[in-house]
Amino acid sequence: MRKNKKAKQKEREQAAMENFGVPRLLKPSLFHMEMQGNEEVILDGCDGVLDYGETAIKIRAGKLLITFQGDGLLLKSYGDSEAVIEGQILNIAFEN
Repeated sequence: MRKNKKAKQKEREQAAMENFGVPRLLKPSLFHMEMQGNEEVILDGCDGVLDYGETAIKIRAGKLLITFQGDGLLLKSYGDSEAVIEGQILNIAFEN
């Protein structure tokens, strides 16, 4: 029964966002990622840093876990749901 309430609430939220013309990037369950080559990534919509090291950084973004792997990785900044990662990014993996 509770699942139906959540599903109906989500449907109402989606309908309201579409009716008001809310851009997809402003929806709270989505994240936005920009890359500058393979040396910098800016991630909006972060919920937390789960693992941090020079060769791997794992971040939660909504329902996803995003793992950045590479060399010399540095979490240059983190705050207000935004993270900036620098270093040589060699791989990005997404998990549900």
